[in-house]
Amino acid sequence: EIVQNRGRDILPWINLSEKLSDYEIAGHFHSKKSVRIDSWVGDSWRYEIYKSLILPIPEIFNILLNNKDIGVIIPDIPYCQHVFDFNPWGKNIHSCIELWNKMNCKKSLDLDKLIIPIMPYGTMFWYRPDALQPLFDLKLKEEDFPEEPLPVDGTLAHAVERLPVYIAWSQNYDFKVLVHKDNILSGFDYLEIKQEIRPEIQLELNQEMFFLQNVLLKTKTMIFVKWVHKVWKRVKIFWKNINLKVMEIKKVIATSIKFHGINNGIPK
Repeated sequence: EIVQNRGRDILPWINLSEKLSDYEIAGHFHSKKSVRIDSWVGDSWRYEIYKSLILPIPEIFNILLNNKDIGVIIPDIPYCQHVFDFNPWGKNIHSCIELWNKMNCKKSLDLDKLIIPIMPYGTMFWYRPDALQPLFDLKLKEEDFPEEPLPVDGTLAHAVERLPVYIAWSQNYDFKVLVHKDNILSGFDYLEIKQEIRPEIQLELNQEMFFLQNVLLKTKTMIFVKWVHKVWKRVKIFWKNINLKVMEIKKVIATSIKFHGINNGIPK
């Protein structure tokens, strides 16, 4: 289906929602690129989405098929977000409240009292269409979304990104965060713990992190220097062996010329 360049990934998804309602399980994925951030952030984010939502598809389907109360499965907070000091709500709290009130959800919720929203960062996740029906019933249209280029925060698309878990909850569904086996704890847990850390302790942690980063950088530099030195030693040995071989070959050639010269009457 072809749509105008408005609403990013949200509007095309909304337009397809009626067709997707024929399925018990659906997934929402899209390309994502931003000129406002470094390329490593996008690469890291994309890999984490792939690792948590695409590779374990059989496991995800089993979870949804065997747990009818789960309506939404979302990825963990991407690691790149841990690096930055950010507010998960951004400038979106008011647009989220406005969208929530428009949906006439079955349950009431004071969004402005939630410090850390449980949300699918990047708006990529698996879900049951029935779990998000209040959103689809709004029948959002092109004119509901601003024209490009969109601001970093504060639009309807950003509000939709923050609400799937709560919409599913209002439909009496639970949710699940897929925490990768390589991680010690969920990024959501990390943010909650971070909120409880006293400022003086946070300052100390930041100083320790800065120290560790410097140590890590120095360690990497030393490893690189040692590696270069080792390679250089091997190169020197290689060329030394080559020179020895060349000298041996020259001796053999000189001996051969001398021998043939004597036999053929050539003066020494």
